[in-house]
Formats: sequence, C-alpha cells, structure tokens
Amino acid sequence: MFPFVFPTGSIPDEIGYFIPLALLIGVFAILLVRRRDGAAGDDGGTRYVATISLVTLFVALFAAFVAVQALTDLAVDHQERAAANEQLIQSTNASPSFYPGTGPGGPITSLSIDPTSLYAFSASNDSNYNTAVASGLAALTTGAVFLYHRRRRARIIGAPDAGAGAEAVNRTYLQSVKAVAALTIALAGAAALYGVWELIAPGIAGSVTTDVGRMEGLSTLLSSGLLTVVTVLIFVRAENELRRG
Repeated sequence: MFPFVFPTGSIPDEIGYFIPLALLIGVFAILLVRRRDGAAGDDGGTRYVATISLVTLFVALFAAFVAVQALTDLAVDHQERAAANEQLIQSTNASPSFYPGTGPGGPITSLSIDPTSLYAFSASNDSNYNTAVASGLAALTTGAVFLYHRRRRARIIGAPDAGAGAEAVNRTYLQSVKAVAALTIALAGAAALYGVWELIAPGIAGSVTTDVGRMEGLSTLLSSGLLTVVTVLIFVRAENELRRG
C-alpha cells in the first residue's frame, strides 16, 4: 500500500484509500482535460510534465515520511519493546504478524511501514536504518525527477506562446495537487494528534509498556506532524500559483 499506510491502527485505513484514489483521478484529469474540444495538441508538453510532476511529488513526499518515521522510531527502547511483545505473545499464545518481506532485519519489499508490525519484535535498530535508507533513496530520486519536471513546467507555462491548452492542463495539475494534499493533511493531522493521545494515555492506547507507548507517541507526533506541515506548504503553494494564474 506504499505510501498510504499511517502509523496507527486506531485510524481507519479507509481514510488512506482516498489518497491514492485522488492521485489516480488527478492523473486521468490531466490526461483528459480539453481533449474533447480538439485542443489536445496545444498543451506544449504540459500534459506530460504535469502528470510526472503530480506522481513524483507525492511519491517523494511519502517516501520521505517513511524515512523520517523510521528514524523517529529510534527514540523507542527497542529491547524493552521486543521483550514486552515477546512476553505478550507467549502469554496469549498468539503469533506475531508482519507485512510480507518486512520482518525485522529482512528485505524491504514495501515502504508501507507500521512500526507496531515492522519493529515490534526487533531488539536492534537495523530495520529502522534499512527502511530509512531505502525510503530516503526513493525520496531523493523521485524528488530529483519532480524538480526537473517542475522547471520544465514553469518554462512552458511562462513562454509567450503558451496556448490555452497548456494553461488548462496546468490549472488541472494544481487543483489535483491541492486535492491530494488536502486528504493527506486530514490523515496526517489525525495521526499526529493520535500521537499526542499516546503521549497522554499510553495504557489506554494499548501500548505494551508506558515508556514504550510514550516514545511511540512521540515518534508518531514528530513524523506525522512534519508530514502535515510540509503538505500544508505544498497546498498553499499550489493555491498561490492558481491565484497568480
């Protein structure tokens, strides 16, 4: 589900499903805008750069979020958490579950990180570092692609001969950025606030120990809070660009 899983099972997963849906709708909107009126050929390449920009912007954003999430989870005492979880498993005769390929120390085949599943039984920090590197590299490469196409989009839109098609595609792109950003703000903000709840009442939140719960809450607050702030800036920038246009 990369990158649309957030770090607490107490927030309905259904909320996150709307984010990839909005991203997909945005891509189709960019590709289809003004095609019915015969203006598909006057976009000057904006359709291509806008589509790539929309996808790479949010992939880079969420990959960076996963990297930050992995690093902030280092605040948790991994040995205490692993020991407490092992004791809980033994006392309830339950079996631990992990996302496929993401067990402690295992290969990262998905960047959808839920610390309660990925790191819960790992007494070392290796999984955190591995996830941070994998996600960080994804953020860097997709971010570079986004910046390149962002400059191309600015040149096309700013050209004196930019047609009505280019302007329509660009506005559709900006509206799509706002839509995905708005949903992300809602979900990331809820996750950050839940981190506050974990800090206040770790026992009620279901933490294995008070100290572990509070540190997990701090990790959630920092990573999801940072995601919320950055996404708000993305939303505001897109809104300002729309108004200038």
